[in-house]
Amino acid sequence: MPAWSKRLLYSMLSVIAAVVMVTISLWILSTPRPKMAFETAFFSGYFTLIFSLFGWAVAVPIVLLVSNYTGWRMWFWGAVGCCIGPALLLGLAAFSFLTEPLLAGFAPGSWRFLLMAGAVSSITTVLYLVLVTRSARRSPQLITPSSLNKNA
Repeated sequence: MPAWSKRLLYSMLSVIAAVVMVTISLWILSTPRPKMAFETAFFSGYFTLIFSLFGWAVAVPIVLLVSNYTGWRMWFWGAVGCCIGPALLLGLAAFSFLTEPLLAGFAPGSWRFLLMAGAVSSITTVLYLVLVTRSARRSPQLITPSSLNKNA
């Protein structure tokens, strides 16, 4: 498994790459409508990145503590990672409901933010798991006297 600093770097690069992919996808999907120019897509990506950093901060303890992503563990942590963004948004909605019930909840049409959070979380998780597992396969094995005796 890669060192903790490499895993932290992989997680940050995964967040940035996912935000760029989602922003480009939104810009391409809204091309028939001239309303969303490149500047709008850029600012949308900027705010998506800012909000994604909160999800990254929640995921940092998982990234630092978990070092084994083999077998069922990869699927488990993959499912947890995909749920971080939507869970944060739903938690924010629940918090606003509990603090001010009359002004709480999602505005009409704001389910798109939940979908975007799910997309960013899912893409980030898949990219991170691919980077970590590939890096773990490429990392050199430590040669010890006992490992030399096994080959003899």
